[in-house]
Order: sequence, then structure tokens, then C-alpha cells
Amino acid sequence: LRANAGEIVGVAGVEGNGQLELAEAIFGLRPVTSGCITVDGHDITHAIVPERRRQRIRYIPPDRQGEGLLLDFDAVENAQIGDQDTSRFGLLDNASARRKAACIASDFAIPHYDEASPLRSYSGGMQQKFLVGRETSDVPRLLVAFAPTRGVDIGAAESIYARLREMQARGACVILFSYDLDEIRRLSDRIIVFHSGQIAGELAPDQADDTTLGRMMSGAHV
Repeated sequence: LRANAGEIVGVAGVEGNGQLELAEAIFGLRPVTSGCITVDGHDITHAIVPERRRQRIRYIPPDRQGEGLLLDFDAVENAQIGDQDTSRFGLLDNASARRKAACIASDFAIPHYDEASPLRSYSGGMQQKFLVGRETSDVPRLLVAFAPTRGVDIGAAESIYARLREMQARGACVILFSYDLDEIRRLSDRIIVFHSGQIAGELAPDQADDTTLGRMMSGAHV
């Protein structure tokens, strides 16, 4: 799998065919047992998550409540998760985190924003927008986005689509994992089809009709 700066590469497949394992391996949450991962020519195969974050590799996980956010903590505290830019000399920099949280709320038009309110008080769509905003606040070198609009309303989804396109336009490499084929076709420059933990093929979006994708996702020859 190769993805370039300024490109959105979509990864399509039936759920449970290895997409999550690949996404977690790219971000460093899962050990790589074969092959290697390189970013701009640098081997990061065995780099731990903080090292990857320092290289501006970011991850939008599929479970915002279980993996992406701390719902009983407020927006400022959540803005600091995994972020070296909101810490100084190993200590949390609350002023920087407050600015970051406020920027996220402004960018995504989060209504009635209160930095002291726990994220549990936000709607699911607002939580997801906050997560996406946090992971894209510094224009990542590589953004791994896994089902970034699952479970949100149309308005929230459109905001997230706009942010992913903005990151692409600003030079980020975006790898989009999604089970929504319309979403994959709409956003991707190229579509990689996954089956049984392997790449089954690659398509341009205008070639990726439901029949062709379905056959490839099921492992059938096209």
C-alpha cells in the first residue's frame, strides 16, 4: 500500500477483513510482524505511538468514546491528549490547550461551547467533530481516518468531509478506512480493496461501481 502527500487513499472492504489491524499498525497500536512502514523514506515500523505523533502521524479511531476521547473530562483536557504542542518541559500547558480547544470549537461550529463542560455532555456528532479537529489541528503529515463519520448526522459528516479535503489540499496524506462505499467513492483519489487481510486490487473512483467493488470485496475475480 502506497499513499502520497496531498492524496486521499480509500480502503474499502467487508468489516473484519484486516482493515482495523492495518490502521492500528500504521499508527503504532499493533506490532508489525512482517513487512515495513515508511514515511518520507524513514522506517517507522517499530516506532512507538509518541514517536509517530512527533512525526505528525495522526489517527481518528473508529470508537470515539472508547479510544478517542475521555468523556468525563472537559474539552481543554481532551485537546491535550497525545499532543506535545500543549505541554512544556513535560508539564501540561493549559493556556495552549485552551486556545486549541477553542479553535476546534470555532472551526466546527460547536454550539454553546463551554471549555469546562465534560465531553459527555456533547452530542455524538459534536464529540466526533472535536476528535477530528484535535487530530487535524496541526495539519498531519499522515492522517489515518477510520470510519470518521460513522454514527453522525449529515451535517456533522459534511463538516468532517470538508476537513479531510482541507488536509489533503494542505499537503497531508490521508488514508481513509470506511465501510460506506459512497463515502469512499466521494472522497478518494484511489480506492484500495481489502479482502482476507490482503489487497485485492485498486480502482479509480469512477470504476468503483457497487458490482465491481462487491466482487473484489468478496474475493471474486472481476
